[in-house]
Amino acid sequence: MTNLALFDTNASIEVTKPVRMIDGVEFDWFKSFDQSYVELGPSESTTVNLTLVHPAPPDPGTYSMTITATDEDFDVESQLEIYFDVPVLAQPEVTLPSAEIQVDSQEITNTSVQIHNLGNGAQTYDIEIYSPAGWDVGLLELGPFQGSKQGSTGTLSKGGSISAGIMITPPGVLLTAGSTFFAEIKVKSRVSSEVWTFQMPMVIQPSDSLGLTPESGGTQGGVPADSLHEISVQISNQGNREVTLTPIERSLPGGWTIQGGLSQITIPMGSNVQWSFSIQGNGLAASGLVEVRFLVEDGDFFDWNTTVDSISGAIPVLSFHEVVFVEGTTIESSTTPLGLGAHPVGTPFDMGWKLENTGTSIWEPDVSMELPGLVLHHHPPEP
Repeated sequence: MTNLALFDTNASIEVTKPVRMIDGVEFDWFKSFDQSYVELGPSESTTVNLTLVHPAPPDPGTYSMTITATDEDFDVESQLEIYFDVPVLAQPEVTLPSAEIQVDSQEITNTSVQIHNLGNGAQTYDIEIYSPAGWDVGLLELGPFQGSKQGSTGTLSKGGSISAGIMITPPGVLLTAGSTFFAEIKVKSRVSSEVWTFQMPMVIQPSDSLGLTPESGGTQGGVPADSLHEISVQISNQGNREVTLTPIERSLPGGWTIQGGLSQITIPMGSNVQWSFSIQGNGLAASGLVEVRFLVEDGDFFDWNTTVDSISGAIPVLSFHEVVFVEGTTIESSTTPLGLGAHPVGTPFDMGWKLENTGTSIWEPDVSMELPGLVLHHHPPEP
């Protein structure tokens, strides 16, 4: 402000609301001078600062404001119209579906991010993706081809957004669960030279895999039905983390029980252990499937089975066969000991018993008979 008079004066200053020139709309933004009244000497000048607070960002367009300085002593006004031009301002934002993207270390993972236009007007954003070493991260739809590293959102309205599908191809080697890798998404508006960079953290998810030797489906033959039989399995951890396995019984043939329980196993990544358990037969134990399930701590599981071919031991069965009386040319017999009445005294007669082995093991009996005052033994001939 300058006093053009040759004498002292008091002056005030004020400003109108900003007006958008394209449509004449007034905006009630906050405005303030650092001093509203000044005292000026002859030909004296002073600086008055105007503060204007607008929403961030204001709509694009040309705005005008009229500043009026008034000589309060002589009621003389001087006006200055100021203009300010608001261009289309860029402000992208990228949001991920979660704080971290869970990815597989062997298989392709597809995900998507949301690209928002927080600028003050419609505009197009160009996208460029940078992959960590050994990885291949590209766009699914927004690029010129699937897997492209560069693409475009097309025109986004103010406050608009678009979903950008992303394909993540891992290096194809076993990577430790929980390892984090970072891809970068760079976004640039076509109305600005500024580039915004957004990190996309990728975390290797657990992938459990076991190698079991012998393989599931085998047979353990010739197992005595009354034996304590040990079953041994070599377990190889082929996954990408240490695993703790909790084995549980799923099935056992009749007559068998697990002796001593099933012990928990912890196997470091890339290692193998020899694990075993024992089953006890009751003598009549049957053949059939033995199945064990290995539970992993996060709910996954692995099943293994083998067939036990059971053989029973010797099962002797002794039964009376017949009694035979011979008198001259007459021969009488009965299948019960007293079926012919009283046994003759002083005359020989025959009695027979039937001895069977209903088991499946070879049995060589040692036979003896007790009579009043006498013990008779029969030993089978050597084979």
